[in-house]
Amino acid sequence: MTTFRPDSKYYGWAHQPAVGENEQPTVSLSFSALTEVYGGSLPTGVTAITPAMVADALNDLLDANGWPPITFLGTPVDETLS
Repeated sequence: MTTFRPDSKYYGWAHQPAVGENEQPTVSLSFSALTEVYGGSLPTGVTAITPAMVADALNDLLDANGWPPITFLGTPVDETLS
């Protein structure tokens, strides 16, 4: 499992099947996510937001709108976010 830097950017895309001679409809998404705690810890009941949580939420949004899931890649290593 790759450990990405805190400032990593994540990206990916999903395609719908092409209709006729048209190009495939595509959605491309990119994001970064960082929870910073200054001078202590998070309050009780608060959880850090991780890149994997953001990727899961985006894939839920895609699924709710008829798109296939995205396998997000992270920079600078271009490896899969898992």
